[in-house]
Amino acid sequence: MRNNGIGSLRTSLFLMSAALMLILSCAFVDRTAKVGMKRDVYTKQLSTSKTLYMGDVWEKSPSLRQGIVKNGYGWETANVYTETSPVEFIKQTLAKELSRYGYRVIDAGKSKSKYPRISIEVFQAFCEPYLAWTYINYDAVVEVEITLEMGRGKAYKRRVKGIGRHRATDSCGMPKTLCIECNYEDSYAMALEDFVKKSVPAIAEMVK
Repeated sequence: MRNNGIGSLRTSLFLMSAALMLILSCAFVDRTAKVGMKRDVYTKQLSTSKTLYMGDVWEKSPSLRQGIVKNGYGWETANVYTETSPVEFIKQTLAKELSRYGYRVIDAGKSKSKYPRISIEVFQAFCEPYLAWTYINYDAVVEVEITLEMGRGKAYKRRVKGIGRHRATDSCGMPKTLCIECNYEDSYAMALEDFVKKSVPAIAEMVK
């Protein structure tokens, strides 16, 4: 019986050590997240289709990373990158939801004479974990300024910020409190959903 107790203790210590090594090594590894919405937001709202031209999309200050990893002490230890740039996933997400809303979205290319034309300046796209005793919050922010040009010098601007907070529990087949990509992906998905819920109605209001 005593040997069995010692064996069980050794097994427990080994498993605890292995788990600790996994967490520590994980916290120092850069991550790549696949960013996109998990579900569609809009169904057709317009009785007659209207055309919108998608113009330039750019970052105010091009970001070198789109998030950070922290260890159990809350120290920044690694970077998070998105598979596609913020310019690309914001443009694609907005164009898709505008199309679902009922607009015919056309890439304006280099043309400056097609109206109404949307241009987007990306201010930030970032996700950061905040550690508590029993959980981790992953907070993502997508912030842009949308300019809608109507021609003849007439233009409207709207500043839109999408916010997503994902609380890590259990998912992806393993504890989400480990620094794995799906935490960042879920948080970004929530931020993008919040972003389109604010930006699409704002654009519809400006187009009227």
